[in-house]
Amino acid sequence: MAPAAVYFPRRLTLTDASILDNRVDEAGLLALVDNKVVLGEPGMGKSKLMRELGRRLGVEPITAIRFINAKNPEKLMSAGTPVLIDGLDEAMSRREGDAIDAILAQLEEADSPPFILSCRSREWQARSVTNLRQLYGADPRILTLEPFDRLEARAYLVAQHSSVDADHVLDHLTAHSLEELYRNPLTLDLMGRVAETDTQLPGTRAALFERVCTLVWPEHDPDRQDEGLAQLTQDEALDAAGAIAASLLFAGAEAASAAGATLVQQGDLRLADLEKLPTAEAARAIFSSKLFHSVGPSRAKPIHRVIAEYLGARWLARQAATPRAQRRVLAQLHGSGGVPASLRGLHAWLAYHSPAMAERVIGKDPYGVLRYGETAALTPHLGDCLFEALRLLAEDDPYFRSADWDSKTAAGLMIPALKLKIDVIIASAASSGHLRSLLIEGLDGTSLAAELANTLEAIVLSPERFYRERDDAAKALFPHRDRAWWQTTIAALTDQGGDDAPRLARQLIPLIDADVSDELLVATLFAGMGVTSCRLPRRKGRRVHTAHNYNRLLDAIPSARLVGVLDLIADYAELLRDGNWENISDAADIVAHLIVRAIDENMVGPAQASSLWRWLETIERAHRYQSEGAKEASRTVGIA
Repeated sequence: MAPAAVYFPRRLTLTDASILDNRVDEAGLLALVDNKVVLGEPGMGKSKLMRELGRRLGVEPITAIRFINAKNPEKLMSAGTPVLIDGLDEAMSRREGDAIDAILAQLEEADSPPFILSCRSREWQARSVTNLRQLYGADPRILTLEPFDRLEARAYLVAQHSSVDADHVLDHLTAHSLEELYRNPLTLDLMGRVAETDTQLPGTRAALFERVCTLVWPEHDPDRQDEGLAQLTQDEALDAAGAIAASLLFAGAEAASAAGATLVQQGDLRLADLEKLPTAEAARAIFSSKLFHSVGPSRAKPIHRVIAEYLGARWLARQAATPRAQRRVLAQLHGSGGVPASLRGLHAWLAYHSPAMAERVIGKDPYGVLRYGETAALTPHLGDCLFEALRLLAEDDPYFRSADWDSKTAAGLMIPALKLKIDVIIASAASSGHLRSLLIEGLDGTSLAAELANTLEAIVLSPERFYRERDDAAKALFPHRDRAWWQTTIAALTDQGGDDAPRLARQLIPLIDADVSDELLVATLFAGMGVTSCRLPRRKGRRVHTAHNYNRLLDAIPSARLVGVLDLIADYAELLRDGNWENISDAADIVAHLIVRAIDENMVGPAQASSLWRWLETIERAHRYQSEGAKEASRTVGIA
């Protein structure tokens, strides 16, 4: 029996402008009141998360397609638990919003039960929140699956692909500025599969998908080499797989079926019909390959939607060999005035597979090409087309990234030919904020970042800019400025005050191994709480307990400096007003964290006894709001 699949815990970000610390895990998600919508990029693990939530709740997730097609949706529900609806984006929608309207109708038919819904980030529309509010009387909680960081990616590779050198794979991706591949669980897993067999690792998403497809479709069983799958050429196999994939995507179907006409499940496509498509004669044979996985008796679907989109676009491009055929394909995709939400991935990959259609595909949906396709190898001409199309999109829809802030996507635009145009956009605080942020993100890890370093400097230090773009500018600039420059910048940001500048300074300190004075380090911590001199007004809104956000900085402090830092914190803690319980609680957790470290690392002895009691005064002051960290410190020194 195969071992049970290992579920990796995930982090999600709760969309709520009034909350500064808005991250939750699976338990935190389930503890939230109201209905929940989980957003994520393709391959980010939405379905696995939904299955894990279902396991914890004792219910099975339902695909959006099945829920929409159910004649009696109440039969799909369990009393006392929310209904889990997975894959809204996979439900067919010729016009963005059709699928959510169908979901809403079914929910209303079922007497408006509580729900958790998953969807691709970009396919979620703001008007969906409005419609849900009308039905339920309250907005759903919107959460976004966070990508893996490097430590999580390494742990995932070690567990899932134990024979692979995880650090080598991650270093390779970093060297090629492809960190987004390891941040995405699907592409990380695919890279792990490739690394198990190849010494040369792919350098782009397209190369990765191509290698994975060629790796998993063949028949590897030596006893089956005389049967259908083993007799196919690679083009025959991938053409047939692409025909199935494209058909499923266009039809909005959940699966293909090898069952007879009277046994086919509603909404499925029959292989008997699909194998009549051009170059799809091998559909029945490729259906048995590892490019597809079973979802029931005689039913299967592609191993992942992004693979289906890649293969479906490949097949379409190979069939549309003439200008007339290309016009017909694009007319099907553009006929409603825009690319249907469920077909944006397929459409985006056409720009890669068909140079003849690339410019028209880019012009119609530039952000879709950037998000779902491949832009790493664009010609200068197509790169310019994409840049100009994005610029026009930003003019028409200034908030085009509103539901999609997850990952670096514009690295393919960071070419010398676009340097001046990029500089003009990112240098101006009056340009489109969404386009600006996209371009600043894309600079990270590219040679163009060094050439635009002066502009990035100005962004990091500008109080007019949003925190995210200042943070992204700092990441892109980091390799191109020495430690002394960063020390000076951290001091300037701390002195700038407000919410964002001290927060950015706090994030930068661990990057230089906490190589700042104790005075500056502690001043930065308290400036972030707004309890020191503050030149800029702080944002209005609810602030929640955020002590765990300090851990990276606190852990970067060398052991030998812990006592001095704790002494300074005790001095600064006297600035805290008794009524400000949030800051007192934060300070107590910081002190607790550092006391535990100091004791564990043998930096506290009898000579520091008087200092220790002085440090503990901060925790004692917060006793009404004590967190687990403060309690642990008290237990450690024996006063609890």
